[in-house]
Amino acid sequence: MTDAQSKEFLPPYSHPRTALIFAAAIAAVMAIFTLFPVLDLAVSGFFYMPGPVPWDNSAWYCRGYALACQPQLVIIRDVLHVLPLILGALLLVATLWVAWRHRSVVHPLALRYGAAFWSLVVGNLLLVDLVLKQHWGRPRPYHQYIGQARFDSYHFVAAGDWRGACESNCSFVSGEANALFWMVCATAILPHGIRRPAFFTALALAVGGSALRVAFGAHYPSDVIVGGLIAALVFSLFAMASAWIERKTGAGLIASTK
Repeated sequence: MTDAQSKEFLPPYSHPRTALIFAAAIAAVMAIFTLFPVLDLAVSGFFYMPGPVPWDNSAWYCRGYALACQPQLVIIRDVLHVLPLILGALLLVATLWVAWRHRSVVHPLALRYGAAFWSLVVGNLLLVDLVLKQHWGRPRPYHQYIGQARFDSYHFVAAGDWRGACESNCSFVSGEANALFWMVCATAILPHGIRRPAFFTALALAVGGSALRVAFGAHYPSDVIVGGLIAALVFSLFAMASAWIERKTGAGLIASTK
């Protein structure tokens, strides 16, 4: 494999400087929203819109953010919620098919598809859903308006404060934003001819879906921004690892033929 080919492995995510940029961006966003929490409150407050929902209604999340119960928007959100999972399942099938067809788990296509698939599993399902959302106790915006005694202590905390009262499935970070921005990164596995339009399509869906989570009162802006950046960072780390494996296995194959 030539140096030019190596550099084209899931560009630009396989470059170490890309991972450093994403890591620095996460640190910067966390610092800004922690030092200036009014940014989260201002944007979240812009969407505050009490809905005509009785206080004993099960749709309590609509009580402070009426857009969360608009049928058309709910349908869009539901579609965007499952879309990354469907694509992830298809990626798993594609990875296994390529590995079986070529009798090699280190075939370049298997490595690319595998890097994208495992970055979703590790980044979204493990890091975000099982670690951050379960242990970073930041209450969601709509928790302020539920009106039930067990949520009385669910007060706003800044993005960098993990000591909030939320016990599980908390606000930080947005799992859906993370998965949607994973789709943006995953367009790197596509053929060059369709990569650019796919990238901008996925980006529009990710931005729109993340905006809905804020408008629904489910997340603060910092939750969706950091969630998206974590997706990019994890994807970059898996791309770097897969590129390294491809270089090593490619060099080994070349050496064995000499």
